[in-house]
Amino acid sequence: ENYFGFLRPILFDINKGKPYLDGLWQAWRQTKDPKYGEWALIGMFILWRVLPEDQRVRFARAAQKMADLYAQEVPDSPAGYVWGAISFGLEALAAGVLDSVHLAPAIQKRLEKSISIQPDYMYGIAQLVAAKLYVKAPSFPVSVGNIKKGFRYLEEARPYAEKRFAPWYVIRAEAEYIANGRDAASKVLQRMEKEIQPRNVAEAYALDTMLSDGRRFLEAIDNGKYNKYFWDSFLLQAQPSIP
Repeated sequence: ENYFGFLRPILFDINKGKPYLDGLWQAWRQTKDPKYGEWALIGMFILWRVLPEDQRVRFARAAQKMADLYAQEVPDSPAGYVWGAISFGLEALAAGVLDSVHLAPAIQKRLEKSISIQPDYMYGIAQLVAAKLYVKAPSFPVSVGNIKKGFRYLEEARPYAEKRFAPWYVIRAEAEYIANGRDAASKVLQRMEKEIQPRNVAEAYALDTMLSDGRRFLEAIDNGKYNKYFWDSFLLQAQPSIP
């Protein structure tokens, strides 16, 4: 959409993005129209990805409170639950996966609630987050990590995401690398640009950032920097695929 061309600079610039996000949240509080609150929650993730590292844990915790408030006031929507889960996940990434295993139950609880309300919400994003959780977390007895469960949730999200939502490919690529090696991961990422033709702002933003994230993921593997507990493409500042 042409609207993405207008939004694109805002999404990668913290000075432009924060006022836009604040305006959406205030619009929800004033009008009680749930779409504004939902857009603000989505915007929290987008803004988190361009924040300096030392601000990310605090920002993620603020996003958790916003998401929980939204879930309380709009309990029949999956948005508050899944974006709350995502905010806990962002805190875990920023604070360190191995230091954040205590957050796994909060993430699981919110994802399960979101899926029970609407499994196809936003391209199956709750299943994608669940897949990422099971791929990244340490395995039992330390935490809930389970690569087979990760693949299972990726398959559950496939009907909603494979043709439309680029994060499915980046999360799948990491799972494939862990299970089957670099070539398997590379093949998944090669399919991403061929399969997805964005039809709206969400799909365009996702493809824009995931093409860049996918390249940097393979670079991290090749440079010996990749470690599933200490490296994640979401920890890199979001970049458009073509600046």
